[in-house]
Amino acid sequence: MHKSTIPNDQHPKRIQILQALVLLSITLIIGCNQDSWTHIKSMTKTKGEAIEARAIHQLLRADGVCLARVAKVVEKNEMPSDGDHFQEVWIEPIHSSGKIPSWIYVVIQHGGNMPLESIQEVTEAMKTRLISGDTLRPNQRHWFLFSDDYDSAKYPYRVAGWWPHQNQTVPRAIVDAVEDDQLQAPRVWDPKLDLIATWQSNTAHQKISVRSADPKHGSTKPVETVVQGVIKNVSFYHHPFSYEMLWPTRGDMHVLHIETLQSLESDNDYDLPASSYRVNLAIDPLDGSRIAEWIAADQEIWFMKAFRQFDPENGQLLLDIRYDLLDHGGVNAGSNTEQWYRKTSTSYDEEGATSVQTFRHEYIKTGKEPIYSSTNWIPVNENITEPTE
Repeated sequence: MHKSTIPNDQHPKRIQILQALVLLSITLIIGCNQDSWTHIKSMTKTKGEAIEARAIHQLLRADGVCLARVAKVVEKNEMPSDGDHFQEVWIEPIHSSGKIPSWIYVVIQHGGNMPLESIQEVTEAMKTRLISGDTLRPNQRHWFLFSDDYDSAKYPYRVAGWWPHQNQTVPRAIVDAVEDDQLQAPRVWDPKLDLIATWQSNTAHQKISVRSADPKHGSTKPVETVVQGVIKNVSFYHHPFSYEMLWPTRGDMHVLHIETLQSLESDNDYDLPASSYRVNLAIDPLDGSRIAEWIAADQEIWFMKAFRQFDPENGQLLLDIRYDLLDHGGVNAGSNTEQWYRKTSTSYDEEGATSVQTFRHEYIKTGKEPIYSSTNWIPVNENITEPTE
């Protein structure tokens, strides 16, 4: 029998070569997949410098970008009930970064009892839209950019950019945004101040950063604040949005509202029992100064526990509101039951407390009523409290 003359130390090299060939084959197979990122990058082409510049500008204010497949198109007509004739275009992201909606609202015909002039105006405007009722069809692939900074004359709600994948022309900035996951951090854009608020999470705390969306102001240091708990929502406001807040008559207050879910220990600043609460914060997005904070029960129905507002210039307390569920004294306070829900509002100035007002909620008695605590407060002439033992 003829024996192999290949030295034993040659066998490992042969194994390495075979492994490399297998790995190469797998890579080639994946690369040929039309959904693989390697294939997509190799097939896409840029559309020119002006288009690239526009895409970069849009990405500064965007919160989602993706290559997606149209899963289905559901047509609905709500015009008989004063709605629109529209499509729900459901999409499945193939590659994405940021917040991507489940479906896109595409109007076919506007409804409502509009005057004839308005009907003619919106009808003419729809002729200029790049996405209409027959643009997005099932199983097609498209690139989408989502932002509140969108052109309603061209695109449906929140669609700020759109490129059919079959054309193989999409701004390189869009491809890079997906590849680098540039929009991974949750964000919200404020059109009035042209600011972007972004936040990142970790196990101990969360940091919110507010920066200018204009690259010309890139040298401006972002405003940063650290909050405890899980961030549920972040919004900008430039008008009264909470009945508790003292809003200046000049109306130039800018507020970044941060809603969080927190577990407070028994030793907390609000003298509340240890539990899980919805803690809301309001800060000035321009300098990060504290404006207000209010605590509500961790439940769907808005049920207040405490509220405090501060002077953003010096941090002094302006208003302190406490909410208590009491088992006694409700009849003396004007209720038809002994149980009642009390609000005690204390205003402050530079010298200290200036006034104290007490209120009774008209409907809430036990805290289990499915009623919001933001309205229906009745003034109480005297401060009724539970009897002490």
